[in-house]
Amino acid sequence: MEKLKKKIGKIKVFYSISRIDHWPKQIFLVPGFVYIFIVEDLNIFNLLNQYHLILSCFVCTCLIASANYSINEYLDSKYDKYHPLKKQRALVSKSIKLIEIIYYYFFLIFFSFYISYLFNHNKFFNYLLLIFAIAGILYNVKPFRSKDIFVIDILSEALNNPIRFLLAYFSLSSNYEINYNILLSYWFGGAFLMACKRYAERRFIKSEKILLKYRPSLAKYSNYKLLFLIILFSILSILYLYLFFLDISLVNPFFSLYFITMFIFYFYISTNNQGLAQTPEKLFFKINFNLFLIFFLFILYILFKIS
Repeated sequence: MEKLKKKIGKIKVFYSISRIDHWPKQIFLVPGFVYIFIVEDLNIFNLLNQYHLILSCFVCTCLIASANYSINEYLDSKYDKYHPLKKQRALVSKSIKLIEIIYYYFFLIFFSFYISYLFNHNKFFNYLLLIFAIAGILYNVKPFRSKDIFVIDILSEALNNPIRFLLAYFSLSSNYEINYNILLSYWFGGAFLMACKRYAERRFIKSEKILLKYRPSLAKYSNYKLLFLIILFSILSILYLYLFFLDISLVNPFFSLYFITMFIFYFYISTNNQGLAQTPEKLFFKINFNLFLIFFLFILYILFKIS
């Protein structure tokens, strides 16, 4: 009976470190599908007929993300204990052997590629799954551990945005000509989100000593520097989105300025005291955010139709 309890407890730990509650972040796949919809002149029925590819893309991406999270939780457990929120994570208080984490990591990676093998035969999709996994290693594992390097931590984590974009795109398309402006816009948009997250953490953890113990790179930032980066990345994202719309000639390029409302709204979230910018996955369970998102997309659709 005692052994059974230990096994159940260990399963709960592995479930926790997989961060399934973070899977809603795979909504960042959606712009890749929208891009196909625009540039290849598809209709909604074309996309619906490929539902198995869309679903497999979502599942494969979630599994790689969970593999990255498992490594992250193990390596960060000695730092997370200093964070007021993250100190409640499973591995901060419970011990799991490194070899068990490695086995679990490769199980998730293998499962992801197996699903890809069953449903998606585009080799570039598989390459991108591998790049997504490698990006997690570079971000979390020494001697690379880019999350501890000033500014690079933001840019390297934000790189997951264009990777997700390309995963969605290559799950449905074999056309390798992609407008780089949309990828840069998406990358800098992700950097904006990460800078907001750092800003929220910086304001939430006021003690410099705790900052140094929790995240060395975070201690190198000041609120002023983070505000500068937030403005810079938002401008770059809008700029490259403008250039993208200018290139495709399907919509008025000034249509990109509408996205400023999304940047402003998210920045507002990062400045409040609810900690939402630190845990953005929880936003999808907030009624106000979902109402804003629905309204944003509705206006976006109207502007797209009349442009």
